[in-house]
Amino acid sequence: MGGQGQDAIILVVGHDENVRRSVQEILAPEGLFCRPVTSGTMALEVAEQIQPGVVLLESRLPDANSLDLLILLGRISPGCQIIMLSDAQDHEVILDALEKGARDYLAKPLHPRETRLAVQRAIEAWRFRRDENRLREGVREIAERWELLAGRLAESGEEERSSRLAEGVVEAAAAALGAGKVSLMLLDEPGNWLRVKACSGHSVSPSEMDVILPGEGVAGFALTLSEPLVVVDAANDCRVRHRVVPDRYRGGSFALAPLVAKGRPFGVLCVSESLTGQPFGEEALVLLRLLAHQFTVAGFPPGKNSDRGSTSGDETEPIAVAPLDETWLDTLDVLPKGESEAGAHRDAELAQEICRAVTDELEPQQVLARAVGVLSSTLPADLVSLYLADPNSGELKCESMTGGVGMADRGRLPLNRGLTGRAVETGAALLQMEPRQDPRFDLEVDTPLEGASWGLLCMPISFRGGVIGVVRAFLSEEASLSDRTGEVASAALSAAVRNVLLYRSLVASIEELAAARRDGSG
Repeated sequence: MGGQGQDAIILVVGHDENVRRSVQEILAPEGLFCRPVTSGTMALEVAEQIQPGVVLLESRLPDANSLDLLILLGRISPGCQIIMLSDAQDHEVILDALEKGARDYLAKPLHPRETRLAVQRAIEAWRFRRDENRLREGVREIAERWELLAGRLAESGEEERSSRLAEGVVEAAAAALGAGKVSLMLLDEPGNWLRVKACSGHSVSPSEMDVILPGEGVAGFALTLSEPLVVVDAANDCRVRHRVVPDRYRGGSFALAPLVAKGRPFGVLCVSESLTGQPFGEEALVLLRLLAHQFTVAGFPPGKNSDRGSTSGDETEPIAVAPLDETWLDTLDVLPKGESEAGAHRDAELAQEICRAVTDELEPQQVLARAVGVLSSTLPADLVSLYLADPNSGELKCESMTGGVGMADRGRLPLNRGLTGRAVETGAALLQMEPRQDPRFDLEVDTPLEGASWGLLCMPISFRGGVIGVVRAFLSEEASLSDRTGEVASAALSAAVRNVLLYRSLVASIEELAAARRDGSG
């Protein structure tokens, strides 16, 4: 397979040589290369080997029923997007195919622009499904390993627990993210050096590995940045290309999450050398954030960890995080049913309901309205609003809103003001139960248009590595949340909005193509 940057394998199934050649000629200039086969039998054999992401399937084949083949291909390569190639008389076949799960259809003879658009949309949809599956599998892997780790930690002494916790986080990161190398680094006591506490995939032990200055190398850069970071290709990323030691890693993709307590970074969790052959993406960043959060919250009792800095004064106390207690276990779903499980169940239910909105609804506005409604009822919140960046005005424009009687939010917001703007700027969820006490609070931005408000939760909407919007929830007085709720909701909402944008783009392309055809026929 060729094509720089192509990750979805495209399989073309057709007995008509002209059709196969036409597809290849249309897609090749886009850097998209195909694997053509001439029969249904060959399609099944090749699909087993290459696991295609997109299939272009002729509606009539001499050796197979295309509808049966569609179903079999979907079983062999789950999540693959199938586009039917039809003749003018195949209306019934196409309708049946769409009902059985085909994504789209193209009429022969193929129109180059229409074909490119359909395939590109299919690749985006396949990537979305792939990333969603990786995220689900990663969360499941972390949950299973964390349950075992919780048991081991509970049986460990204070000294032993430190090492076991670090090793457990590293093992979970390697398994959940499919990383060949993982390291967990902590600042030494004076805060001068980052030292490796635990690692996997390296040829030397942690004690033999080099120390790193804050700001030095990729890990030191992530520490001073104090924000999670994903690097797709270090050689072409101006932020880190001069920081990477040549030939130290296979591949140039990294994901890093700083460990932060009381607003101060005290370490970094790093993964590299993706075992899938694909660079780390947004789903890896979500998983790494989760693990970094779990490690920080598990923590160690203040004054018991030699790897933490300690000086005198309120601002420079040892960086302390919560001990291993019910607060931490609340995120693990490992205790008997009771109050300590409430947060984990709420977060899981929240993510599931938002994802269900994507699968149950089709019309974009209904998807957004349902996702916003889920947030309002689950958090709970008096008012929830979803904003997307307007390229024309440079502002955030309200796309959907739900609230109680007498509650309404602002129609437009600036991108860079207040707590709302801070969430957009950093790409991280922001929870403030007393927002007016925060110096970043902006009365004209961080309040509803009408009605009183209590706490504020801002959740950035990410798409293709950038922040394109924000959802903010004005929390009810009885709401009791953690930062993890915002992270989970932000990831699920980003997936829902991505689906909406792809659908809107597809509809716009279809309408544009239909108008072009009408103009041509006229």
